[in-house]
Amino acid sequence: MIDKNTEAKNIPSGYTVIHVPVDRVICMTSLQLSNFIKLGAVNKVSGITSSRHLFNKEMKERLKSGAAQKIGIEGNFDNELIMGINPDVIFISPFKRGGYDAMREVGIPLIPHLGYKETSPLGQAEWV
Repeated sequence: MIDKNTEAKNIPSGYTVIHVPVDRVICMTSLQLSNFIKLGAVNKVSGITSSRHLFNKEMKERLKSGAAQKIGIEGNFDNELIMGINPDVIFISPFKRGGYDAMREVGIPLIPHLGYKETSPLGQAEWV
């Protein structure tokens, strides 16, 4: 993680640079979104894959107002919409179908989020 006002220097090949503070994120799962809800940071979420299991009123309002967008499902994303959102990071599920190549090519940092694999509340809290 590097401050947005600082140039990334001497970063080893293969490392992902994340400029902070992060202002726009895309969450690929409801568990990832729930972390932002718990932190009171729903205003940072600019994209989600689906609203099918969405019960948070603030996030529903963000979708309704256009402050956040539904970007499609894994394997069939609306890449133009994602590029228009211009997220600072995208939290991904590394074991899903994918479809991340276009995002990787334009330099959007993809952050694997494995919180759902945790079997204890403490383990899940580590991802928050």
